[in-house]
Amino acid sequence: MIINLILYILASVLAPFVNLLGLIVGTIIIASSKKFKGRRKDEFSKYYHGQALSKDQHANVANKYFFGLILTKTRHATNEEVVGEDQVIIDPTPFGDPDQTISYVLGKNKQLGTLNLHGKFWCFLLNLIDKGHVEKAVINEEER
Repeated sequence: MIINLILYILASVLAPFVNLLGLIVGTIIIASSKKFKGRRKDEFSKYYHGQALSKDQHANVANKYFFGLILTKTRHATNEEVVGEDQVIIDPTPFGDPDQTISYVLGKNKQLGTLNLHGKFWCFLLNLIDKGHVEKAVINEEER
């Protein structure tokens, strides 16, 4: 346990510097390499999308409990969702899966109706930046 904590602290301290350096070097290579001539825009798009996806997945894992606490809620099922007499409690889709993005989890919780006001705000903001963002995240993840 202590070794994992030390490795986590080391990675947390080094990652911002190494990632920034890697981003700068990657950008320079794409911008200057003859290999990407005629398709630089596509290469930049793929590169920056991969960078953003990686950050998103990392944040989903790193903030698993925090996001669960501040963005979601459990709810009681409506009469239409209940089969029989039993009252059903619907739990939110949890954050923290390293293969999922925050947008995907927000989108799933939006579908379930398990977002609190703060979670709804983040969905609204993401969808304002990119129309249907959280819904597309669910579709893309489920098509993989």
